Amino acid sequence: MSSSSADSYGHHIRNRFNSEQPNPSVGTTFEYGWYLISRRCAQDVEEGIIMLRRCMEYDLALYRESMYSIALGYSFLKRYDDARYCTTTLLREYPNDMEAIKLHAELKEMRDREAIAASSCIAVCTATTFGLLLASWIHALVTKDR
Repeated sequence: MSSSSADSYGHHIRNRFNSEQPNPSVGTTFEYGWYLISRRCAQDVEEGIIMLRRCMEYDLALYRESMYSIALGYSFLKRYDDARYCTTTLLREYPNDMEAIKLHAELKEMRDREAIAASSCIAVCTATTFGLLLASWIHALVTKDR
């Protein structure tokens, strides 16, 4: 979907959602929640997740699509454990769901990569701190003898 058509769709679905207030239909709520998640803006994703959770409570036919979209939303927020919880739940209900299987594996890879990056950052910070302390100690020894 191009940027202008996505903006047009977003404008359309937002207007439809707002026109149905105070009780928008489950279908409109689902579409708007899905649209918000697809924008990948943290605030929109959070709001979209809330909307899709609400949809699941009112229409079990939307359970699979809502849960999958919520997992995607959590992955956009880098909340990989929450996303994997969603895919695990989905796979319990739909064990042959190839889309959920693929996302579940990708989430594990993303989480592992992020953990490695964080560990690397900690290692670099520790080495730098140790190097500075060592340099300070050597400097103190050299200047003490003068």
